[in-house]
Amino acid sequence: MPPPPPPRHSLRPPDDERERAGFASPRERRFEVVDRRYPHPAVSLGWRHRSLAEGDGLRAAMTAAISRGGDPLLVTWSADPGAGQVTALVPARANPAWLVRLLRAAAEQGVGPPVSAVVGDEGAVASTTSALDAVAFTGARFTRSPVRSVLHRRTRDGVTRTTITGVDPALRFGGPAAALAVRVAGGGPNPLLPSIVDRSGLTATIRFVRGLQDGVSTVTWLVDAPERAGLLALEAVLDAGALGLRVEPDVLSAARASLLAELHGHRHSPVEFARALARYETLGWDGDLVHDPESALAGVTTAEVGDAISGLLKPVVDVLGRT
Repeated sequence: MPPPPPPRHSLRPPDDERERAGFASPRERRFEVVDRRYPHPAVSLGWRHRSLAEGDGLRAAMTAAISRGGDPLLVTWSADPGAGQVTALVPARANPAWLVRLLRAAAEQGVGPPVSAVVGDEGAVASTTSALDAVAFTGARFTRSPVRSVLHRRTRDGVTRTTITGVDPALRFGGPAAALAVRVAGGGPNPLLPSIVDRSGLTATIRFVRGLQDGVSTVTWLVDAPERAGLLALEAVLDAGALGLRVEPDVLSAARASLLAELHGHRHSPVEFARALARYETLGWDGDLVHDPESALAGVTTAEVGDAISGLLKPVVDVLGRT
């Protein structure tokens, strides 16, 4: 299958406006991709949740709306900590009416407007825009409340899991720098943090889970190790950070190539493309990473990634009392 054409456009507010508003207006958080390769459009809608109950209620209301007729060809539901999504492949003739019914069911639950993404031909994009314009969302926006870094530990079968949650570096340093920081630190080729742990002679695994807490993007460190080795591994990481974690150009280049391959993988189908666009934007990771990954990542420097890694380390600094 040939590679998809470049996205037509994305409507996204400036970062300072996003920071002030927490939630921008619905028009500012729509992704519209004209792609004529598929006969039916894919539409994805994402919401941030204040509680599991709110997310469950929203899904139940939309499921009931879907069951009332005009069924899409495919519906998938997905969830992340603090967020949920519905993605559908919709017959073009049914798209406007079906989507309006779904959006009204959501609006009746008192939620704010969704992040939206549509991938299809010009008619599908236009009809989705009309449907979004037809429904008024009166739910309160999230106010940006502070997130305190917290630590939890649990031991089971001789393995202690240390969990530390704090603010995601994307909030301060931007989605592209944060994505590369996570890739350099622990998720790409030759990850930085495992090498630090190995040099310390400790046995521990470190990984990251990103999500939302009260509408704010968060990152959670998951450290699995025998007894106190997890805390010692974190101390070793902070010791290395205190000396300055330098990101070499070749390391950044490899991380960028790895991340680009992953982001382009979302374009294999219209459903996955729409889902990824809405997911990244809903979670505060920046939907433009999926929408136009080359442009989003091209200008990120080693210094910016180093700063974002410092932001990634900040929850650990907070809970272990480092300065």
